[in-house]
Amino acid sequence: MSDLSKLRTDLWIWRLVAVSVWQAAALLFSSLVCKSLGSLLISRSWGFGSALGALGSSLTSVLLLESLQISAIWSHALVYKAQVPEPTVKGPGKTKSFTSNVAKPVRASRLKYYRAQTATSLGCLISALLTILSERWLRGPLQPAVLQGQAWLAGLVLGLVHIISRLSRRRLALMFPVVQRGRRRRLIQHLPAVLERMGGEVTWACLLAWLLAVVLGMRPAWPLSPTGRGLLFSSLLWSFAINLGEELLEIIFTERLHIVRASDPESTSQLLLALQAQQEPVLQEAAFLELRLLTQQPGAAAWRKREVFADDSGAAWHVIAQVCLDQVFAMSQALADSLPAAASAATKPMNHQSPAAWNAPPTALPKAAPAAGPGQRRAAWRLQVAGQRTGFAASALAALAAASRTEDAYGVAQLAEQPSLGHVIAGLADLTVLLGHFLKSPTGMGPPSRLVALFRGQGTGERHGAEAAAQRLHDVTKQALGLIYSSLGTESIKWGAISLQQLVSAQERFNVLGSFCT
Repeated sequence: MSDLSKLRTDLWIWRLVAVSVWQAAALLFSSLVCKSLGSLLISRSWGFGSALGALGSSLTSVLLLESLQISAIWSHALVYKAQVPEPTVKGPGKTKSFTSNVAKPVRASRLKYYRAQTATSLGCLISALLTILSERWLRGPLQPAVLQGQAWLAGLVLGLVHIISRLSRRRLALMFPVVQRGRRRRLIQHLPAVLERMGGEVTWACLLAWLLAVVLGMRPAWPLSPTGRGLLFSSLLWSFAINLGEELLEIIFTERLHIVRASDPESTSQLLLALQAQQEPVLQEAAFLELRLLTQQPGAAAWRKREVFADDSGAAWHVIAQVCLDQVFAMSQALADSLPAAASAATKPMNHQSPAAWNAPPTALPKAAPAAGPGQRRAAWRLQVAGQRTGFAASALAALAAASRTEDAYGVAQLAEQPSLGHVIAGLADLTVLLGHFLKSPTGMGPPSRLVALFRGQGTGERHGAEAAAQRLHDVTKQALGLIYSSLGTESIKWGAISLQQLVSAQERFNVLGSFCT
């Protein structure tokens, strides 16, 4: 049996090296351009000596930044590898304490995640401080006043501002693009976001450092003074480098792994192992992306889709369908738990109340949304962490179900006891119904509270992120059912009548499947 060591090496070693190389190349180019323009504007001349001086200074700055930031960037990759732990709750809406009696695997995953977050934050803080001090040292001998106050204060404040900015963005998982574009093109697309964050972080850091200097009785460094210009340039360079590294991390790690190759007979078994690697979310997400692309690509890649139905025992179909349906059922169960009595409430007509008058008594005013409970927390967490993975699984199942009409010569998808074609259609229909209920349900997870989202991981940022993930997944499941109906026709409604766990009513499932007939 093949293992996943080759895929792990490609993902966690060579791709991290690629992040560092691309970051160094981009920094060298940007630093060289900035220093060349600065030399040209200040000295009003440009020559071979100026070019060599700018190149040498840029190389020194880039090597220094890379050596200082490599630990922060690599620790940030470990954050994605550890994955945000599932929220554990005790009672309605109360988060269980960290030292509570949690299962050992859950506690171990939490420790791994918090260690990675702590290492990333410390790496950012230390690299910001050392970058400011080193840049001051490269520009000339350090003065005692600089050592005692200005550079230390600027570096610490800049590092803290970036840590707060990174945590408030709450990137719970990597976003894998379905349309794979070139690395350089994606980098150009991400540059505006990098520059926007760089400007915001440096602006806030300068204001806070200036205010703290005044409060502490120091002499603040104005941006137009020589010391202020040096600190500003160092802050801009560090902020650009760290934000660029984080974007490159997402760009390179979300590229297709190309797990399955026609020249490698064991690549299919590697794909199946990667699909079941629940302890490695990044590798599992890349495997589901690979499966989705393989099942939907025509031409040379279609032989892999035919290979699923080539075995009359149905072993290949059973493994792939079961792995994908596990993702679909887990998402459906999380959504059902977040909607108490969803099935009975969904059958009732919606009561659209008219806006209350300005002078209406308090009893006539609409009630506020109920507070978010443990079910909503878990559903929001699962949508943000596993919503994309579930969408890849749903698309792959739909492509295989549609292909079974012409390529399933042995009828393994129709005749299998479980999972069969009926389980696929019913599971996708139930998920579509539950996603619709979740998007319509009011919960007390808004409006945004940055402090709450920062320190407790709760608040509107979570709700809005879950709503966006739910909307994307809802569109994917509807497209998947549409693809199945376009291939199987009205037979898909009969297949979808199979009985599953009662998460939604039979009428709701029939309404979703019947909507494609009109």
